[in-house]
Amino acid sequence: MKKMLGLLTALLPILLLSGCTQYGKLNEGDCKGVISFADVTNKTFTLMDEELREQVKITVRLKNITTEKEYRIQLDQSNDYKQAVSLHPGTYRIVSAVASNSSRTGVKVKATAETLEFAPGNEQRLDIVLEDPEALKEYWANTQPLPEILLADKYSGMIQINRKVIPVKEILSQLSLSGEQTVAAYQKETVRDGDLGITVTVQNRTDSPLAFDQCDVIGITVTANTVVFPDGVSIGASTDKVCHKVNGLYGEPTAFRGSTLFGWDIDETYAVYSDPATGNRITLAFGNMGKYIKSVQYELAVFE
Repeated sequence: MKKMLGLLTALLPILLLSGCTQYGKLNEGDCKGVISFADVTNKTFTLMDEELREQVKITVRLKNITTEKEYRIQLDQSNDYKQAVSLHPGTYRIVSAVASNSSRTGVKVKATAETLEFAPGNEQRLDIVLEDPEALKEYWANTQPLPEILLADKYSGMIQINRKVIPVKEILSQLSLSGEQTVAAYQKETVRDGDLGITVTVQNRTDSPLAFDQCDVIGITVTANTVVFPDGVSIGASTDKVCHKVNGLYGEPTAFRGSTLFGWDIDETYAVYSDPATGNRITLAFGNMGKYIKSVQYELAVFE
């Protein structure tokens, strides 16, 4: 046993090093280049709320095919989505180009080349563009609040999805759920539509098993910007815009749950709104140091 432990101890540094990627500095060579998000002026992108544009951070990964050294470039508002680099001569493969928080912003990107040839006196340029500008336009068209949802009370149990304003309890008709699921008598079950970022909780309120879609919807949790809640609240909205005591769309929360260190991201903090009249409850979770809403849970307590 001691010999085995000694062998493992000796091999551990080698195993760790063999799985590590070497990262290079963006100014380590003399060959110039520029990496930029070319669609930063796209009309749909520029019309996004400031809070949401701040969440769009594009990470580009390049790898020197000879040295296997990797270079990571981040494009965001702090550098106007443009980064100059100075690398050693050689061929660099574009490993990936990914936009963060795409489920909240709808922004998906791609690189316009597969490789770059860095050489002295020959400045390289790599444009990152929207993967599908029309898809982004359609995505944001679906998230624009209709007059009915803007006028709805926050505890009304109404939501907007797919450009329709419907009661939360009818949301199953708008989802693509695969397979059949039976819910036992008096039990609760959840199912998720991954494409829309929606989790639905239903309850069988009878003494016999029921198919999932025959049960009562008692709540939903939304993590993607696919649902508009009353007053036009949606994923990615700023905390102040929704929860400010005086000017917020929902005003001061009924209570807070989770970490008391709000905005530190040590643990999650939740704002809870409870309606004593209906029993309906809305729970908002915050992200990015408490700056924006990253999920909404809407729970129903009364059924018509």
